[in-house]
Amino acid sequence: MKECPVFVQLALYGLRRRLWVVTFMWLSLWVAAASLAVKFWMGGGFVLAALWYGLAIRWMDRNQQWNLK
Repeated sequence: MKECPVFVQLALYGLRRRLWVVTFMWLSLWVAAASLAVKFWMGGGFVLAALWYGLAIRWMDRNQQWNLK
């Protein structure tokens, strides 16, 4: 098994199931869209969070790491 990179470990901290990570990614995008409608600067961070979750999901999928304990 490959050791996860730091960005993956940080993104998945406390999240052990793929479903939860995907949920947080979509929630981040939804909050970003809602925030962008109100104030642009508030929503930008959530877009970055969604991107971060997406990259972590992709890494985990490619390296078959979802059976974490």
